[in-house]
Amino acid sequence: MEIRRDIYLNKLIRKKGNGLIKIVTGIRRCGKSYLLFRLFHNHLSESGVDNAHIIEIALDDRMNKSLRDPDNMLAYIHKRINDDKQYYILLDEVQLLNEFEDVLNSLLHIRNADVYVTGSNSKFLSYDIITEFRGRGDEIRVYPLSFREYMSAYNGTRDEAWDDYFNYGGLPLILSMPTDEDKANYLSGLFKKVYISDIVDRHKVRNKDELDELIRTLNDMLDRVDTAFQAEKSFISNASHELNNPLTAIQGECEISLLKERSAAEYIESLQRISTESKRIILLIKHLLFLSRQDKELLQNAREQIDLVVLLRDLCLQYPQVAFSTELAEGQAHITANYHLLRVALQNIIDNARKYSKEQVEICVGMHDGNWVIEVEDYGIGIPEDEIKHIFHSFYRASNTREYAGQGIGLSLSMKILAVYGGKITINSQVNKYTRVTVTFARV
Repeated sequence: MEIRRDIYLNKLIRKKGNGLIKIVTGIRRCGKSYLLFRLFHNHLSESGVDNAHIIEIALDDRMNKSLRDPDNMLAYIHKRINDDKQYYILLDEVQLLNEFEDVLNSLLHIRNADVYVTGSNSKFLSYDIITEFRGRGDEIRVYPLSFREYMSAYNGTRDEAWDDYFNYGGLPLILSMPTDEDKANYLSGLFKKVYISDIVDRHKVRNKDELDELIRTLNDMLDRVDTAFQAEKSFISNASHELNNPLTAIQGECEISLLKERSAAEYIESLQRISTESKRIILLIKHLLFLSRQDKELLQNAREQIDLVVLLRDLCLQYPQVAFSTELAEGQAHITANYHLLRVALQNIIDNARKYSKEQVEICVGMHDGNWVIEVEDYGIGIPEDEIKHIFHSFYRASNTREYAGQGIGLSLSMKILAVYGGKITINSQVNKYTRVTVTFARV
């Protein structure tokens, strides 16, 4: 697997033989060594440079420990240069070399030597290069992989690559890790053990605890931003899918009708299907508009005192399958809300119960712990325990509901409306036994 880094490689190529020390900088693990020792080395070999004229030294290699001494390093390089041809000196992690500034400046006096080095951010920032090398250093700043570079070595689809890139970034080693856990652990360890240490060392941070607390706060903020982004991405994707299905059906009916002449009965049947799908789109759009509105906008809608007993009894009368019970009298249980919105919210819950139960649905309203409580219980397919926490997410549908028509939007809409008026929803369920939805309003 070869990662293309043409932007940086071409910069190195253009700077060959310019009489300056080429200093490759960037955060750790961003690919500096790979750029110099593999990509640039390959370029030199392909250009006809003999390997004997390419002097590579990785100073973070234990075997090269002796070369961290400045005099040993200079002696070793002078010994390797034994003719008048051009030599290319490639030094990795040069900050490990004692008195490296003097050594590098000394190498500039070798007429047929072209010097390239990599350095850590703890020692090599732009102003360090300006200060230490006084115009004799030429910086090539390397960043983690761009998405184009990431894709050049990714084994998978573009969408899969983007998900990985967005979640884990562009450090090259991520590409070789098989699982999300491996990637997360690698980044976490790198951040804690390497990047933070660089910051502490460079800036001589005395109170590391305060730095750790600041980092935790920033991480929490980023987690919330990422969660919101993923939720929005999922919402848009699912909304597009739900709108596309009826539109495709309408388009198909129109195309068939235009292709061949049909009987009046067939045209009527086709128009009925188009009408049904159109109503489905209109309903979905209405729900999406509700979901997209801010709570303060909903609160501004006309509000009135609503008798929960009267409202629920009225809703239940629409369905022979639904049984209503209460020990409360009319006028006893009431909340202040927008009548039409509250009706939509409760009807969605009832419709959901009816859809997934062939038996009777039981609805009751009462008082518990000083609160008004509405319970909607069905004896149908139930909800898998590990999926209950997702059931109020927009467009989410439980794994055992695939054979049932629906959009997975009703309960999320209900939760948003009820929350505006202080209502809380909880769900208890067992697969193939029952589902109980409880709505609680604080008694005012």
